[in-house]
Amino acid sequence: MDNASIILEMLTRIQRLEKQVENLRSDLERLQKNTAPNAPECPVFPPKAANAGGEPKRRDTTRYLFRGAVYSKNRLVLAVVKDYAERHRVSFRELSEVFHPSLQGSLGVVERVETARERQDYQVRFFTAEDEKISLTDGEAYVCNQWGVLNIPRFLSRAKELGYNVQEIK
Repeated sequence: MDNASIILEMLTRIQRLEKQVENLRSDLERLQKNTAPNAPECPVFPPKAANAGGEPKRRDTTRYLFRGAVYSKNRLVLAVVKDYAERHRVSFRELSEVFHPSLQGSLGVVERVETARERQDYQVRFFTAEDEKISLTDGEAYVCNQWGVLNIPRFLSRAKELGYNVQEIK
């Protein structure tokens, strides 16, 4: 069994376990409603907030398979941008043209280290570890880590245009 198959199997198992937890939560709520008045109190798990459709809100935990490894949204962006920069040896301007700021939104996909550090919250908004920095022909850059369901589709589309093979894993 190759790594991708193992990872996919593990993700399937996790989804099954999450479903079992939901079923147990439902069973617990049902049992608590049917408990005798003098019975000891059972712990109550807070219900998940409901969305407009009445279904519980769920955090989007979609993962992505890229070159044999599984990534969250923001880590996928870091991996792709870092790979592109290493393969093409580009300047900040060139990298910003390839991964235009509009792909991400207000922060952009990449930012020069010195510019990002001017922000008080830069360590929260960017990948700042030494091994996460992007080395460019004219300096170093950080990759933004603020990715969600609204902006990741634009990035995925751009990555595909650039020839990157990224598979979504539910």
